[in-house]
Amino acid sequence: MTYAQIDADEPLTAQGIEPHSVDLVVASNVLHDVVLPGSLCNIHEVLRPGGVLLMVELTKPTSWWHLC
Repeated sequence: MTYAQIDADEPLTAQGIEPHSVDLVVASNVLHDVVLPGSLCNIHEVLRPGGVLLMVELTKPTSWWHLC
């Protein structure tokens, strides 16, 4: 397993990630603060066919939101 912290606003291929090489992207409470749809296109570019974007975004602040 390999993981990396990325800047979704910038092309991921410019950050050293090969196109169509990623099985899973986990985005937890971050995509609300990026430029859409450009960031989604950047993520899509590196996902393999059948790859998954797991996106978690809070819709109602809770007492534990800062733990995510």
